[in-house]
Amino acid sequence: MIQKRNTTTFKSAWKGTSFRVGVLSMLLCLGIQVARANPASILKTEATTVFQSTVTGTVVDSEGVPLPGANVIEKGTTNGTQTDFDGNFSIEVASDATLVVSYIGFEAQDVAVDGRSTIDITMAEGSAALDE
Repeated sequence: MIQKRNTTTFKSAWKGTSFRVGVLSMLLCLGIQVARANPASILKTEATTVFQSTVTGTVVDSEGVPLPGANVIEKGTTNGTQTDFDGNFSIEVASDATLVVSYIGFEAQDVAVDGRSTIDITMAEGSAALDE
């Protein structure tokens, strides 16, 4: 014989004071703030004025020869790209980002974007490349 269980829904269980206290205590222990009067206040964040922008440019050596396959990475992120056969690149970064440009045999460079949309970079040969 199958017995029918007396189940309560979450809505009816929520009406019980001890259940509410238990849930609220659990949320507070987990570090989640519960806003009683205005739940939207939980989602308040501070606005920033950093914009995404596309930066294009060319990476060349000291003689102006394009460097294909140079790495161009937004510092502190995994956002990056490589230059094409003509040393050209295009990357979408924050307007206040710093680009880290590197190429085998050349010294890596940090280049501040400072809101610019075009940045041409001349790489200097590294000391390890000069020793050979």
